[in-house]
Amino acid sequence: MNTVLEKTSVPLFFRTLRANGVFSAATGVMMALAADPVANLIGFNEAGVVRLLGVGLVGFAVRLFQITHRGWVQSAEALMIISGDFLWVIGSVFLLVFESGLFSQTGMVLISIVAVVVLVFGELQAMALYKGRAKTSA
Repeated sequence: MNTVLEKTSVPLFFRTLRANGVFSAATGVMMALAADPVANLIGFNEAGVVRLLGVGLVGFAVRLFQITHRGWVQSAEALMIISGDFLWVIGSVFLLVFESGLFSQTGMVLISIVAVVVLVFGELQAMALYKGRAKTSA
């Protein structure tokens, strides 16, 4: 069932979504505008990939800000956002485990830190969504 969740019924979800948007926007802008220095810092030779990821993160952040400003979200879209966060974490773990040679030690630490932050966002959003859906179905 695709229920509509309002900011007043699941404030934790919306606060976390806004924090996720701020983090994604800051990270994305840095990656998009300073792709060469970021690529050098993390030891990755493909600044174009860094720039593309940055632009994608900015787009993701814009969508999160639209939702939080609007004050409601359909549960299906909330699940897609949460899934995106968890897929980011899974992708990060994959890179660290199977492609660690692509990154410097600093890069691996930064990728790990970002993955943990994104994991916390995903977990908080999932928990808030679960509680919000339970409220609306009760």
